[in-house]
Amino acid sequence: MDLIKSLENTIEKEKLFKKSDSFVIGVSGGADSVTLLYSLIELSKTWKFKIVIAHLNHGLRKEAGSDERFVKSLAKKNNLPFYTRKVSLKRANVEEAGREARYEFFEEIWKQTGSKYIVTAHNLNDNAETVLLNLTRGAGLSGLSGMKIKENNLIRPLLNIKKDDVLVFAKRNKLKWREDPSNRLLEYSRNRIRRKVLPELTKINDSAKENIVRSASILREASVYLKNEAESYYQKNVTKNDGVLFLALDKIKKLDPYLQKGIIQIFLEKNDSWKHISQQNLEALLSITRKGGTKEICLSGGLIIRKEYDKLMIVIPHQKAVKQEKVFISPNEEIKFSEYIIISKYTKNAGKSTKDSVYVDVEKTGKLVVRSKKEGDRVSIGKDQTKKVQDIFVDAKIPRAKRDSYPVVENESGDIVWVPRLRQSEKFRATKKTKRILNLKVKIYEKKIS
Repeated sequence: MDLIKSLENTIEKEKLFKKSDSFVIGVSGGADSVTLLYSLIELSKTWKFKIVIAHLNHGLRKEAGSDERFVKSLAKKNNLPFYTRKVSLKRANVEEAGREARYEFFEEIWKQTGSKYIVTAHNLNDNAETVLLNLTRGAGLSGLSGMKIKENNLIRPLLNIKKDDVLVFAKRNKLKWREDPSNRLLEYSRNRIRRKVLPELTKINDSAKENIVRSASILREASVYLKNEAESYYQKNVTKNDGVLFLALDKIKKLDPYLQKGIIQIFLEKNDSWKHISQQNLEALLSITRKGGTKEICLSGGLIIRKEYDKLMIVIPHQKAVKQEKVFISPNEEIKFSEYIIISKYTKNAGKSTKDSVYVDVEKTGKLVVRSKKEGDRVSIGKDQTKKVQDIFVDAKIPRAKRDSYPVVENESGDIVWVPRLRQSEKFRATKKTKRILNLKVKIYEKKIS
């Protein structure tokens, strides 16, 4: 096959690049990255690409220094900018640690050079290996969808080309490359799949690798559809209040369980503290949403997932609701308190009180302040009768995560005048005989999360 022509067709069909685009290409020195670099340099004669070479020295082999010098020589020969870095990988999972270090380095150079894209040399075989590897780990639709040819600023131009075709091209064009002996070590999962599993599958079907990738593509279409559906429900049913995310379970519990999992996954992924969610985690969370009462699960990163009443909430450690200092209420002003706006103004007549608007007798109350709820708070509900604010919260099904920062209006004597939206004190309610009337209103913003 004419690999360069095939590559150009892919670029045009998938709209990977435009003429004069700039990109950082990761070059390890192996056959794949050397072939891709050579091909893009050839295409650059007409496409006018601005190419930057990046090489990460993992320092795992004694030949690593030679690999680095080889790639540097390629950059010098082609008069291209070259960036390198040596790292020390100490984690038990060297494969994953190496991958993370590479992309972190590529991202840094991408930003530093102002390039448009990052380009890697993953081929069709790599994609098939990834799908099988994720299958052994019990991945869901997303993990079984394989790699994308274009993913945000990352482009994999060789993803539809087989390894054999890459090697044939490299040899025909007398390209030189470095061999990595560690690619033969079966202690690495990907190597075992590459050297043991895929050859056996190819004995069953000559096109096993292509078929695996084709199936992954079909699963990707299903994954995208389901994610879009889940995102739509998420946008409609998630709110944020005082550092706590709330998902309305009553709106999604009749949906298909798989779609519910998708919504919960988005719900969690929106929080940067925990991006990677296993199927076991999702199953556990889905389970507590179906049970009555209050349930709670603690996750990595210190996150707390709690189900109360008909809401699932995620409490972000650094954004937990905190009590605010009390604020004096001045008539004809608006006060922002937590996620609430308290509005006060004098009025001549006492209207009908609602959950968002009450009328109080200023001569009885004196000066007013708004503060967070305190332990032991009680409010007058009738002659010689009071009720704990805590009990009012329970009756109204106010989630625990919101209670500590909930606003309470009291006078200077410490008597509660109003618990916004929940209970007005009968002791200070304005009547037709009241001479000085203050109207208190509350606005509550539960902003939709994008």
